[in-house]
Amino acid sequence: MQDYKARRPAKRRPRSFTTQLRGRLHWLKRRRRRPLPKGFPSVPPLPAAPAPAAAAGRPSRFPAGFAWRRLLDWTYAAIVAGVLGGALVQGWSLSQASLQQVRVSGAVSLDPVQVVRMSGLAAGMRLRDVDPYAVSSRLRQDPRVDAVDARRVYPHTLWIDVRERSPDARVLLDDGQAALVDPHNVVIRLEPSRAGDLPLIRGAWGAVESVRGSAMEGADSARPGAVLQAAGLTRARVFLTQARHAGVTAFDRAILDVSDPQRIVVTGGAAPRLVFPVEGADAVLLVYRQLTGPDAPATVAHALSLAGEADFRFAQEPDGGRVYLIP
Repeated sequence: MQDYKARRPAKRRPRSFTTQLRGRLHWLKRRRRRPLPKGFPSVPPLPAAPAPAAAAGRPSRFPAGFAWRRLLDWTYAAIVAGVLGGALVQGWSLSQASLQQVRVSGAVSLDPVQVVRMSGLAAGMRLRDVDPYAVSSRLRQDPRVDAVDARRVYPHTLWIDVRERSPDARVLLDDGQAALVDPHNVVIRLEPSRAGDLPLIRGAWGAVESVRGSAMEGADSARPGAVLQAAGLTRARVFLTQARHAGVTAFDRAILDVSDPQRIVVTGGAAPRLVFPVEGADAVLLVYRQLTGPDAPATVAHALSLAGEADFRFAQEPDGGRVYLIP
């Protein structure tokens, strides 16, 4: 055992000021701990733990509980591997799933079988090979279809939602047929110009400027899917909108002649031939509603029923307006 003094360095550290002062004032001593009084019971020391019995055979190199922790680690790893493996297997099975069912909704005039035939789907094809955008593009080629929403619903279903065009007017053509058009002037189909539930616009076909941006040549250009661009058709739509706002719904089944850009002639039914101006038609329609409404004088209603033509072009004058009745 090496001596402590021998290990001390040759040069001693300088003593601190407190140490020097305590050496000079030798009478200043540290307070010692008060000794225990006599008869005070002393605390016995804790008993030593018994020595573990020597294990038989080779001692274990692992700490206590290592086997359980290792078993838990392997259990967690097996669970994670099973989940990942199941996800891979499920993804592979979904990628190889075949198309078995096509759900069609929103079709009114179109038959679901016809929708499936136009979509270009084939039996036995894989669902992942079905392009919803291509299916929508094929269906929108039909003039009766306005919009299509196609979605793949795994594992075996394709959902197709069809929104058809709703006609709101008919345009009389030169060959006697009528083109059924939607609010965007898209021709849905051609039908005979018979009386129906929609207004028939006459005189707009001769003033059609273009069909889908190309020059019009003949009545064959008004094919289904074409877009008619005509000022007379726009005037007729504006007039019908103003009539609905004024509370006049009798023109929804009438015949509107828009060949004259300054006036609109309404015929049809038992009512006389009505002539309305293009400018200021909203105010004139209010006058017409007052003269033909349930609160109108009986003499005025009787005079209108007997007249062959009623001209309302001067009914918007400030002095009360005038209506010309022609027998």
